[in-house]
Amino acid sequence: MADYATLKKDGESLFKDGKYAECAATYEQIAVEYAEQWNSDEWGHWYYLRALRKVNRSADGVEVGKAFRQLNANSSRINGQYSWCLYDVYMKNPDQENSTNFFKAANKVVEITQQEEYSPYEWIVFCVVDHLQAANNPSYEQIIHWLDKLDPAKLSSEAQHGSTAETQNESYASARERWYGVQTKALIEVKRYDDCITTCTQALADLDEFHYDNDVWFRWRRALAYLNVDQPEQALPDLKQVLKVKKDSFVEHAYARALFALGDNQQALAHAVTSALAAGKVEFKWKLFMLMTRILQALGETNYAGQHALLARQAREMSNPSKDSPELQALLNELQVDVSSAPPASQLVSQLRTVWQSFNIAPETVHQGIIDRVHDNGKSGNITNDNGGYHFFGTRSFKGASDKMRAGQRVGFNLEEVINRKTNAAELHAVDIFPAS
Repeated sequence: MADYATLKKDGESLFKDGKYAECAATYEQIAVEYAEQWNSDEWGHWYYLRALRKVNRSADGVEVGKAFRQLNANSSRINGQYSWCLYDVYMKNPDQENSTNFFKAANKVVEITQQEEYSPYEWIVFCVVDHLQAANNPSYEQIIHWLDKLDPAKLSSEAQHGSTAETQNESYASARERWYGVQTKALIEVKRYDDCITTCTQALADLDEFHYDNDVWFRWRRALAYLNVDQPEQALPDLKQVLKVKKDSFVEHAYARALFALGDNQQALAHAVTSALAAGKVEFKWKLFMLMTRILQALGETNYAGQHALLARQAREMSNPSKDSPELQALLNELQVDVSSAPPASQLVSQLRTVWQSFNIAPETVHQGIIDRVHDNGKSGNITNDNGGYHFFGTRSFKGASDKMRAGQRVGFNLEEVINRKTNAAELHAVDIFPAS
C-alpha cells in the first residue's frame, strides 16, 4: 500500500496533468486509508474539490467542503472552492419560481468569503443581481442590498473583451462600470434621489471608459434625480448633454419639465410639443399631457389646457385604469372638464396634432440652407449651408410639417456638435430645423 505522502503527490500530479477523474479517485482512496491525516489536509481538499468540479461532481464537492469546514471553518482556500460548488449546484441554473436554495447558497458564500482576488464573492453578488433583475417585477431594494455588499473601488475598471475569435475585439463594461450602471438605475427606481445624484457623479468622475451609452444614462439619471428634489437648474446642463445624443420623447419631456419649473413657459411648451409629436405610445405620455395642461394654464390658454387634461385622463385610463391620479383629477375639476362622453385618446391625439404643430415654437435659428437630400431610410438627411457647409441631420430634428421635409426645401437651423460614436470625431449636425417662410 502506498504511503500518504506518495498518494498525495500522485493526486496533485494527476490534477496538473488534467486527469481529474483519476485525481478525485486518488483523494477518495486517501480519505479511506489515511482518514486522520486527510481530515487536516487543506491543500489535498483544495485539489480534490477542484477535481470534483472539473468532472461535474459539484454536489459531492458540497458534501466534502461541508465536512472539512466542520473541522476548519476559516480556511479561505476551502471556503472558496466550497462556494464554487454551491454555485454550481444551487445557483448556476436558478429557478425563478423557487429561489430558496439559490439565496441560501448565495448568503452562505458572502458569509464565508470576502471581496478579494480569486474569491467567488464578486461573481456570486453579480449572479444574485442578475437573478433579481430577471424577475418580472424586480425588487430594486434587494438589488441595492446586494450591490452594497461590493466596494466599487475594489472592482476592476478594465473593460472586458470577448473570449472567442469572433468576439475578442468587442469591448464590454468593466465590473465597476456595471456596478455603477445597475446601482444608479435601482436608486432612481426606489426614489433615493440624493444617493442617485452622488453615485452618478462618482461614476462620471471614476470611470474613464463607458459602454452602452452609460455616460449618457448617468447624466440622465442624475437629471431626473435633480428634477425630483426640485433642483431644475441643476438638471438642465445634464439634460442638454443627453439631448445631443438621445432626442427621444422622454428626454424632451424632462427638458420641458425643467424649463417649466424655471418659469420659461414658451420654451417648455416647445419641448413638450416636440415630445408629444415624437414616437411613443400615447398611454405612456399621460404625465406629459398633464404637464402640457399646466403649461397652457400658465400661458392663459384655458381651452387648450382643458383639452390636454382630458387627453391625459384618457391616456391614463389606457395605462392603468384601476389606479387614480389625485393630481390629474384635481386638474380636471379645476378646469371643469366633462369626461362623460370623452373620445378615446387616439382620437384626441389626432385632433390635437395640428394644434401642437401650431404651438411648435421655433427657437431663433442662426443658419440658413437647403435640404440636399432625405435618406431612403427616412431617418436622416443632409443640408447644404448657405455658408458652404454640408451637415447631417436626424429627421427628429425637423420641426415642420412632414411634407416640407424634402430635397430643395429652404430651411433655418442651428448647429450642434455631436461626437460620432464610431469614429470618436466631433461633427456639426443640423438641429432645430424649420421650413423657411
